[in-house]
Amino acid sequence: MAVKYYIRYFDIVGVEHRFNIYDDTYVDEAIQIEGKVILDYSDTDDTLEAIRGQGLSIELEADVNITFSDLWSEQEKTYRVDYYRADQIIFKGWLNPEGFFEDYVGTNWKVTFYCVDGLGFLSDLSFVEDATGFPITGRKKYIEILGLALLRTGLQQPIYTSIDIRYTGLSETLDVLANVYANTERYIKDDGETIMSCEDVIRDILEPFGAVIVSYEGWWHIYKPNQLYNSSTVTFFGYNYQGIPLNPEFYPPTKTIDLSFTLGSDSNGYYPHHCSVNQSIRNESSIGAYRINYKYGPIQLFFNNTTLISYDGVTINDFKVISTTNLVTPFAIGTGGITINCVSSFPGIEQIRSTYGILQGEDTAEITINFSDETRIQRQFQYQIFISNQEQGIPFIGGIIYYLKDDFTWGTSSNVLNTAKVDYGSGVTIKTTTPPKPDAISGDGYIYVSIWTPIRSSGDIILNEVSILKIGSDNVIGEFHTLQRLTKPSAKVKDVVEVATGDNLADIYEGTIYKSDSETPTETWNRKGIVEEKPLLRIMGEETLRLNQLPSRVFSGDVYGYFNYFSIVTINGLDGVFLPIKYSYDTMTNIISATFKQIYGDEIAELDYLGAYKFTLDYGNTVKPTII
Repeated sequence: MAVKYYIRYFDIVGVEHRFNIYDDTYVDEAIQIEGKVILDYSDTDDTLEAIRGQGLSIELEADVNITFSDLWSEQEKTYRVDYYRADQIIFKGWLNPEGFFEDYVGTNWKVTFYCVDGLGFLSDLSFVEDATGFPITGRKKYIEILGLALLRTGLQQPIYTSIDIRYTGLSETLDVLANVYANTERYIKDDGETIMSCEDVIRDILEPFGAVIVSYEGWWHIYKPNQLYNSSTVTFFGYNYQGIPLNPEFYPPTKTIDLSFTLGSDSNGYYPHHCSVNQSIRNESSIGAYRINYKYGPIQLFFNNTTLISYDGVTINDFKVISTTNLVTPFAIGTGGITINCVSSFPGIEQIRSTYGILQGEDTAEITINFSDETRIQRQFQYQIFISNQEQGIPFIGGIIYYLKDDFTWGTSSNVLNTAKVDYGSGVTIKTTTPPKPDAISGDGYIYVSIWTPIRSSGDIILNEVSILKIGSDNVIGEFHTLQRLTKPSAKVKDVVEVATGDNLADIYEGTIYKSDSETPTETWNRKGIVEEKPLLRIMGEETLRLNQLPSRVFSGDVYGYFNYFSIVTINGLDGVFLPIKYSYDTMTNIISATFKQIYGDEIAELDYLGAYKFTLDYGNTVKPTII
């Protein structure tokens, strides 16, 4: 990608600044232009705001010879930009077409626009494969899910992470984000169809850990503000943009950085220092109660590719093609559904077989099959549902096998074929709930759906969907974790936060998260160096109350000199430690307009007292807690 335009100048203290605009189609020499850059971070009042977007306000000097009209585009992520301060990368992102403004008065004018780091795009981008738009399926590590979501920014930035929370039994030397799995199918909204945005997915992963993401020196950095209270030195695990650990031949797998910065006055010898005589302090209340609502999500399907999508035209994920006779091949790629030619007489042959689901104890399964016929000829659709005490291959490898009969009981006859009639171009959805596995199957029951050739002298049918769903026993849709300060230091209650994933030993819901084996549900967690075994969402609530346990001082004012937004700040003359929550750096004048909020991190003994934490099930009503 070639540089088309660039700005280069020295600020008031002699530091060089350079801003580049890239254009894939440009082949000539880069054009130096006049202008200036202001670096911003999104404003927040919450030190646990999970997504901290970075942006640049750009002002260019235009005239009749260079109007910059070529930079206007209706498409996002057309022109990539970057900004360097003293040869250090500070910003990578995109010119935002929405912010383009041009003044038509006179022969010389200013053109202004805004650049974003891509995080701002994520609220409007679905969590799908960036290259293909295909849905993302299967259990994946949290770091892989974050990589997939961040890739939609259009920036292939590596990722550094530091979260000192581990599930019980996970070594403190390992990164939790690389050792926890989630069902990517959970990232579907309640209508069952709309895929969550990438921003929602990132928030759902980071918020339970009290973690924040920010772009720092050209890398994504994920960290916990609570950790910065006790130590400004942070060790990060490194990954490439796909969530794969960094190759140690090129990058160290971990890095440690000191984020400390002390602010004071010029008269006391500090640099950077206060300036502009506009400093002020206000107080903000502590938080007295907090409720987290964990929505379990749908009951898990036993396999993901329910619409029979083929990605290569030959195979179908989660299904075995038993015979290609009567199948219309190659399969359409990426669209889902397969076409089966009819035969004129019974019984036909087995065409495809699903992968298995596992039934245990009194579990039951709901089988859904949808097919359609567009030729308006009556046909007989055929399928089998069977269960075994072992995984079945091609052909059957033995063991105990039972077949579901028309009276919804299990039988041993392999000649049982369930049928459904298609009349005159109609579509048919079959929903069948099985009984529990037969008593003869003492261990796990492996349940399958098998599709056979439809019967009719000519024509075909279209098979649109096959799924196996484990059935729950009640109408619980989630749970509440409510935290309250028993000493009632504040009447301020944090709004209810809803999360889509969490601990769930039942392991039947899409929202369950899993340990490093990708199979065992998580149960309890602890903070590094703290002896405790608590649900993750309880720790989430406690961390929020701990960070806001006393009224916070909020300090605002201009600062002369550069410091990075990603800092833990002490202010001369004030007690405590502070985090930036507002930040705007004028690179020409060397002045940063900033607001800093005080944070806390001491342990609160009362959070372990009876009554400080309450767990309740969610049957459909979400209520903001009140102070008791």
